[in-house]
Amino acid sequence: MDTPRSSIESRRFAGPNETVVSMTAEAARKTMA
Repeated sequence: MDTPRSSIESRRFAGPNETVVSMTAEAARKTMA
């Protein structure tokens, strides 16, 4: 599920750290799910 917070974080960190953010987001999703 996509939460407003995730969207904001994605936009905020969009850039060179996109790869790291993607990995972190995936880990967070797995943990939350």
